[in-house]
Amino acid sequence: MTIPTRIKRLRDRMIAENIQMYIIPMKNIYLNSDLEEPDMRIKYVSGFDGSAGFIFITQNKISLFVDGRYTLQAKLQVDSNIYEINELNFQKSIEWIKINLEKNSRIGFDPKLHSIDEIENYKNKLENNLISFVSIDQNLVDLIRTNLTSIKSKDYVLSIIDEKNSGLSILQKLSYLRNKYLKKDNELIFTQDNDIVSWISNLRALSKKYTPSILGSCILTKNNCYLLIPNNQIIPYKNNPQYSEIEFLDEDQFEYLLNSELNQINIVKIDKQNTSVYFKEKFIKKGYELISFNELEKEKSIKNETEIKNIMRSHIYDGQAICNFIYWLKNASKKNPVDEITIINKLEQYRTRLTTNYLGPSFPAIVGFRENGAIIHYRAKNQSCKKISGGGLLLIDSGGQYKYGTTDITRTFLIGDSNKTYSRLYTIVLKAHIALASRIFDSNTTGSELDKSSREIIESYGYNYNHGTGHGVGYLLSVHEGPLAISPKESRSGFRENMVFSNEPGIYIEGELGIRIENLMIIRKDASLDNTDKLYFEPISFAPFESNLIDRDILNKKEVNWINKYHEKVYKKLSIGLDIETKEWLNKETASI
Repeated sequence: MTIPTRIKRLRDRMIAENIQMYIIPMKNIYLNSDLEEPDMRIKYVSGFDGSAGFIFITQNKISLFVDGRYTLQAKLQVDSNIYEINELNFQKSIEWIKINLEKNSRIGFDPKLHSIDEIENYKNKLENNLISFVSIDQNLVDLIRTNLTSIKSKDYVLSIIDEKNSGLSILQKLSYLRNKYLKKDNELIFTQDNDIVSWISNLRALSKKYTPSILGSCILTKNNCYLLIPNNQIIPYKNNPQYSEIEFLDEDQFEYLLNSELNQINIVKIDKQNTSVYFKEKFIKKGYELISFNELEKEKSIKNETEIKNIMRSHIYDGQAICNFIYWLKNASKKNPVDEITIINKLEQYRTRLTTNYLGPSFPAIVGFRENGAIIHYRAKNQSCKKISGGGLLLIDSGGQYKYGTTDITRTFLIGDSNKTYSRLYTIVLKAHIALASRIFDSNTTGSELDKSSREIIESYGYNYNHGTGHGVGYLLSVHEGPLAISPKESRSGFRENMVFSNEPGIYIEGELGIRIENLMIIRKDASLDNTDKLYFEPISFAPFESNLIDRDILNKKEVNWINKYHEKVYKKLSIGLDIETKEWLNKETASI
């Protein structure tokens, strides 16, 4: 079935439901973008396979909204004769609706795929246009998919992250959360955020691709804890004493639970940004009062000392694998040219060889040579894969899941001879990276203020980049963690000691090149300043910068000192695990500039 035919059938379904517009999000029923084949509805109706975006479809217009990371990719994958491509921006989506829908129109949506906040925000902005939102239980895209029933869900065996690696047992976590957030017998906390459920329960699906969070939801009361999970997850540890206070139920038993064991409770604390309209409707139907509550994501993001120790350990292994890979790359590119896909496979080999604690990549590796590097979230495929030959810049953004941590690192490499343009652009990005890494701030600093540290340097040279400067990173969980980000859009403050963030400014020139430099950083408290709330970043990713691209003439003394100190630390932490040849190479790459 062609994409135009699929769109025609979808519009027929819309007519049958008496709706004038339908929203297709890039989400699964847990409201995240960790999608399996049945969740890839946008790809099914458009061909776009990025990880963020949504589609608005009416009877005569259809638009794909993507953020700056995916603009170029969307243009390559989506038929412009069928689709408009617009910026993923809430206000612009509101304007699109006002332009393309008449008053009293009905917008349909799948309640399992949209958060409470999202739909409420739309309703508030469109109130004067008399536009109504219609919750439709059966997903309209699924109804037109002929192969959906043949796609089987994968089975996952769940594993316990013991106290040695989690820092706190599940019983300790439950006690802490109850004492802090559940003061009354008639209230409960509900979450369907897979990362939070995994963090509370100390369970992981270690064989799951990219993000080992378990699937399901959690209900926590003053006396009980219920984990509602799908039947494709196998729990061999149900009788473990650590789980004596947890009742495992199939997720289909949610309504039964409301009608039986929870019928004396009438207050539900939920994170409206991460709870679907589907669950809101179920709670409202049973007469529950909903209270906005978003503390769990913050609790998860503040790592304990055990988690930090393990995270540091995982980054040492990761850095050694990266160094082995770079040494291979530098030699391979001089001999027989390799391509982008070969590089992805080779990088995976080096991580796998180094330690049995490596589980797999934390996201699909981004390997882009020359103009492919300008596609911010580029995915190398057979039809687009480039040979690494001649001169150019090679951008590699990759990460790993280890049994004790999650990594994410980006380096940009010189292939062939350098030139002034390459060196200048690379050093500008490095200056922007150092600016954020060197920032002293406090808990009242907003994410947008931190973002400016890097972005203003890039802008001062006449460039910019269409993504945030940093995102949170989980502990053996999602490589993108909330609640905060280092981004122009992040107006919130609340950064705390022991949170982990990326630092990844860049410059991208369409059709030519992409440069990005990324380390992960832990927020530390400045112990040298008594009675203050001053915070700073400590880099925890270790790999050399591209010395052949550093233009010392546009660096100031502080920046030179920062690079030299960082490189000194890279050599000290990584060299002990490298062979003689790679160690000698690293010694040269980390020499003072």
